[in-house]
Amino acid sequence: MKKLSIMVPDLYDAAPYAHAVRIDEIVYTSCIEALDRNNRLIAPGDIVAQARQIYANLDRILQTAGAQWRDVAKVNHFFAPPGASTEEFDGLKTVMAEYLPLRQQAGTDICFGLAKAGSRLQVELIAHVGSEKRVLGSTVDHDGHGRAWAPGVKVGRHVYAGSRRAYGQGHGERGTLAAQTATIYGEFDTILKEAAIPWRDLVRVRQFITDTSVDFNHVREGRQSFVPAGRFTSTSVACDGSDPSGQAGRDWIIAVDMEAASGTKVSVNTNAMVDTPGVPHALKIGRLVHLQAEIANDDKDEIVFVGDIEGQARHVLQFMDKMLDAAGCGWSDVITSRIFCREREHLDIVRRIERNWAGTATYARSDLLCRFFHAEALLEIELTAHRR
Repeated sequence: MKKLSIMVPDLYDAAPYAHAVRIDEIVYTSCIEALDRNNRLIAPGDIVAQARQIYANLDRILQTAGAQWRDVAKVNHFFAPPGASTEEFDGLKTVMAEYLPLRQQAGTDICFGLAKAGSRLQVELIAHVGSEKRVLGSTVDHDGHGRAWAPGVKVGRHVYAGSRRAYGQGHGERGTLAAQTATIYGEFDTILKEAAIPWRDLVRVRQFITDTSVDFNHVREGRQSFVPAGRFTSTSVACDGSDPSGQAGRDWIIAVDMEAASGTKVSVNTNAMVDTPGVPHALKIGRLVHLQAEIANDDKDEIVFVGDIEGQARHVLQFMDKMLDAAGCGWSDVITSRIFCREREHLDIVRRIERNWAGTATYARSDLLCRFFHAEALLEIELTAHRR
């Protein structure tokens, strides 16, 4: 499995990161912004104009990586709050339709703070070059995840399900979190059964929750009848509660997306870092390595380096060192890095420290702003790597 970093000539300068990374047939793009070739944000505040620039940038990236739009299996749209109006979302779909056949990819639409002021949208892709793709979820309602996406997609041995949100009367109440989670995982169960993939092949879930004061045990309660603990890695962050897809005024607490992959799966744990019961520090599936997202906590689950973004960043990166080493990887094997920060001004600080940590390694990157379930946490980092 060879890692190829994609740097597109005459596109905006992503160095020292890559516009995308290709591992065999899989292409992972960075979170692409509406930047021109001089790294200037175009049309601040205009989501449709920005979408045109982003998709044109992605078109160049896919071509350079040897991929086509029909190879795209997963799309992540990250919107600046409050998302798009109905008219703006219709304009966005028109742009997308110039490149993507609608409802042929799994997709996640979530509102976060974005790295640049004036930016309304950032987009990530995962593509599987030349692999047969099958749309899943024929009996799952398209509502609740952007109306532009398929509920799930199977490509090769991978299954992607886009973000699912459960709506309904009273779902703004925190006590319904377990019920919402169970509804979402019930839809995932339908998708996995259609793909003939068992729950034991789950490798990662990302949980986006609108209320940092919720009892996270309700999430575990809602999913426990579907998936055992210790079988997947996860990322859990607090997003903006706006519906990003032009459907204002609808109550939801949690959205979840997931990835599964068939094959031998190996859980990796290291005694040198905080242990979360039932959660592996990393999962190896084939040569891909999915690392658990980490915050700067100690063995009592208390935040260290309170108020110190540099201290918290170094603490988390030490975790990443240990997980990579335990999985037989190093920073040169990292494919994607996703950094969540509480404050926009912290992003450059964390990236500077991470770049010193990673040395000359190149990989795809994503920067997002959010809140966390620990009031004193300032950042969370998620990595995906590969074993050579």
